Amino acid sequence: MQTADIKIEYDEKSKTLTLVLSGELDHHSAGRLRSEADRELAVKRPKHLIIDVSSVSFMDSSGIGFILGRYGKAELLGATTSVKGPSQQIQRLLLLSGANKLVNIIK
Repeated sequence: MQTADIKIEYDEKSKTLTLVLSGELDHHSAGRLRSEADRELAVKRPKHLIIDVSSVSFMDSSGIGFILGRYGKAELLGATTSVKGPSQQIQRLLLLSGANKLVNIIK
């Protein structure tokens, strides 16, 4: 099992916070990633949040919870949220959960 990892990028000019995730986003990794992401959201206070899942090899319902939780935090800050690069499996989870109605999906 390849645990998920997070790389955080911030563009000051556009006030865009990008969370680049890789590996397996499941209940084992979601808590740690949640803490890191929430800390960055609170400090940077972005206008745009992008969750890049193009390097995520597996995601379960904990991953949906991670995405929707960050959407909620970003919305409180007045920020938009997008999910970038979902695989077919992840895109299907986003559609089945209804998350696509809350976040923008960037292929």
